[in-house]
Amino acid sequence: MTKSDPRRRKSGKRDVSKKPVKVRLGDLDLATDKRKGSVQVRVVRDAGIAQIYSFVGRIRAQQPSQQIQNADRHQKRAKTRSIRSLQEIARSSKLDSLLTLTFREDTDIKTAKKHWQQALRSRKVKPVGPYIVIPEYGEKNGRLHLHVLLRRHGATRIAGYWRHGHFALHDLDFEDLDPMCAYLGKYFAEDNRPQQRRYWASRGIKPESKTKLVLSEEAAVQLVQRLAGIEDAELYHDILSGFGHFVDLRWKPGEK
Repeated sequence: MTKSDPRRRKSGKRDVSKKPVKVRLGDLDLATDKRKGSVQVRVVRDAGIAQIYSFVGRIRAQQPSQQIQNADRHQKRAKTRSIRSLQEIARSSKLDSLLTLTFREDTDIKTAKKHWQQALRSRKVKPVGPYIVIPEYGEKNGRLHLHVLLRRHGATRIAGYWRHGHFALHDLDFEDLDPMCAYLGKYFAEDNRPQQRRYWASRGIKPESKTKLVLSEEAAVQLVQRLAGIEDAELYHDILSGFGHFVDLRWKPGEK
């Protein structure tokens, strides 16, 4: 596909990275909350992600009226979980391209998925490799389009096949993946987002995770070191609230 292709829109590398704080795990002091409670550790080694949750006390069951009032809060939490899932998949699969596919005519989500599946089955396209598809409505015209995270060779094959509208192709560095997934998930909590799933992905792409309970945050950090085999990481989140303490550590898989 050449740059003169009329279906191609402006492409290039998108600078979306935000650098977190780099820390040495052995020197990390997370004991900012002295209240007693269980500590949950979740490690996704292939994605280079570890999360530490320190829970304090018990959370009371909500009444039906409270559940209705907190529906918006639940949507926001679901958005956060979905974005983290996107990040885990993108990082573990080492996806390095963002492909945006548009449609010339108004298209519903069912038809869009059908066109996507047809592209995957084309002899000119397959094999595509691992991918994640995030449907989204345009801000200007409200038309549905697809954002696809995948590897470069699959992205160029899909772009060469796509006959339903325009495409734009951007290269991504590993450091771009977290902020890009957050950007693509910005509408995950909105009522007017494309219905059904917030995203769909190729089969077997979700990385393995390990979750364990320990008695202290110090033990949690030691567990991360042992399961991940690392000494250094980047501190993405360090949040202390009335419910406990949340820490998000990340590193590039394969590096120690």
